[in-house]
Amino acid sequence: MKIIFAGTPEFAATALKGLIESEHEVCLVLTQPDRASGRGMKLTPSAVKTLALAHDIPVATPVTLSLKKGGEEAQKAQSAAKALFSSSADAEHMPTTVLKPEQFTDDAITVIDILVAASLAKSKGEARRLIEQGGITVDDGRVTNLGAAVSKADFAKGHVLVKKGKKVFHKIVLE
Repeated sequence: MKIIFAGTPEFAATALKGLIESEHEVCLVLTQPDRASGRGMKLTPSAVKTLALAHDIPVATPVTLSLKKGGEEAQKAQSAAKALFSSSADAEHMPTTVLKPEQFTDDAITVIDILVAASLAKSKGEARRLIEQGGITVDDGRVTNLGAAVSKADFAKGHVLVKKGKKVFHKIVLE
């Protein structure tokens, strides 16, 4: 999973260290700008910034995350987040499920069956509820019909992107 980490105090560095050591990928760190400290009032980076730079993780130091007040650094943070988490996110790094031809009926598979096969829903009942609540998108089109299906022709570009809610993306490919 790609992560943008935000934090400044010493205890946040401990959390960042845990994320760096995990299987997750920390793509960007947001922390407060360097502060003047000591007798010479030298600029000192936060513990989070020091740790991120030691692991070659890009760091942004906006004064505020408000786009109205934050200026260029806040814009950089927003651009990085959009690149990582938009629906046009890099499909190469998404979780992927491979569907077998025998899972298709008449060259199509229902969205409900896709959700269960991809473990995006534990059961067909849960998959139905997700669709009824408007929480499923297939290739940027919201699914509202419980009988909606994806045909083999929809895999012409090599994959179909399924989005559950706002943040869970999954790539479905055909074997």
